[in-house]
Order: sequence, then C-alpha cells, then structure tokens
Amino acid sequence: MAFEAGAFKPVEVIMHPVPKGTAPEGADQLVYSEAPIALTDDDRTFIQRRLRHSLGGYARPVVEDESIDSEVPNIVRELLEKSENLVEHSCTIARALYSQQKPISPGGLIMTVIGQVGNRRCVVIAKMEHQVRQ
Repeated sequence: MAFEAGAFKPVEVIMHPVPKGTAPEGADQLVYSEAPIALTDDDRTFIQRRLRHSLGGYARPVVEDESIDSEVPNIVRELLEKSENLVEHSCTIARALYSQQKPISPGGLIMTVIGQVGNRRCVVIAKMEHQVRQ
C-alpha cells in the first residue's frame, strides 16, 4: 500500500524524547512517555502536516531485512493488529533507535503512530528532529 499523507489520519500517538548521539554502553538513559497523547484536531493536523512534509517525496515501501536481529518488525506486525501494548512497544522502538543512531545524530522525538489510511490500519514510526530557525 502506498503512503498517501493526505489520506492519513493519526488515531493514537506516543512520543519519546531521544537525545543526540549514540546511547552510552550500559544504563538506559531515555525518559519514556507513559501514555499516548490525547489528540486534539489541531494535534492531528500538525502531525499530518509534519509527516506530509517529511515523507511526502521520500516515502518508500518497507522491505524487511530478515538478516538483521531486531524486535521491531514483530512489534510493527502486532501493532498492525492491536494497540494493547503500544506504550511498551513504543519504548522498545525508541530504545532500539537510540542504540543504533550515529554519534552525530541530532536529538528529537521518536513517534509511534497508529493511524488509518482509508479503512486500513497502519503504523508510522518517525523521528521528528528539532528544527533550528536561522
């Protein structure tokens, strides 16, 4: 299914701040959100606009690389079925991103979004980096 940002409707969103750089060895230093955010119409519009801007010309089909040892594909498959473990799964996704990002990576918010495109459920995982105005 092609991603059509204009047809995308966010239903559940949880965000976790991710610091810049690579996670240090050992202790988990992330501060996790404990619940999805309560979405207002303005929040939905903002998220749709940001995703449309960020992904509009860059969205590509996702092909799983089964040679990579990661929990994330199974998490996405489960989230496509139900949101029961959204908080726990989004924490795992944020931790995985932070442990794999490069030392020069900027900080930002990792969003796990359960949404709808038409009548189909979808999952969007995106890192929204802080914008610096010049």
